[in-house]
Amino acid sequence: APERVLDLWRLDELRGIAVRDGALELGALTTYAEIRASAECRAHAPILVEAAATIGAAQIQNRGTLGGNVVNASPAGDTLPVLLALDATLVAVGPRGEREIAAADFWPAYRRTELAPDELLARVRIPRSDGRVEHFRKVGTRCRHPHRHHLCIDSGPGHHEFKKALQQCKAFCGDLLPADAKQRSAALEKFYKERGWRYNKETPIETRVLRAV
Repeated sequence: APERVLDLWRLDELRGIAVRDGALELGALTTYAEIRASAECRAHAPILVEAAATIGAAQIQNRGTLGGNVVNASPAGDTLPVLLALDATLVAVGPRGEREIAAADFWPAYRRTELAPDELLARVRIPRSDGRVEHFRKVGTRCRHPHRHHLCIDSGPGHHEFKKALQQCKAFCGDLLPADAKQRSAALEKFYKERGWRYNKETPIETRVLRAV
């Protein structure tokens, strides 16, 4: 256990939900309950609202925060695949000022983030994209997180055109596979064989993940 723990709960600078400069901004201390109640979130990031609704009971939703879920860096984090699908930007703050980190670069490895030891996560920025079709699905039990999986899909704007929608579609799975490519392939092969499905190693990983889900 750490020798010292710093309580950030009273830092109002890390709170708030607003739309600024074409993006939805959420302070790191925004709770899941606040996300669910936010008209801005429902309008511009409905899958984030869907994900927040699946996290714990009322006590957790009233106290748990978006920033905590992000920085905890657990593969089982409900909001992580959402932020990846929405091309979110994580804004870090420290002695050297602010810097922006793309969600795609924020989690370099298991339980690790790109934050420096003297930095905090200040807020999350999600670009607005009108006409986007999004869906979040959480499947599994709460008793053991290795059996709980998430799938987040974003078709991007132009979804009414089928070919264009396929080109722009992004899908992210949480808490499903190991990070290492060989381990991913082995895990998928086992998953298929246990269900009597045909397994093709030549099929791209992303396609096999979607089929498995």
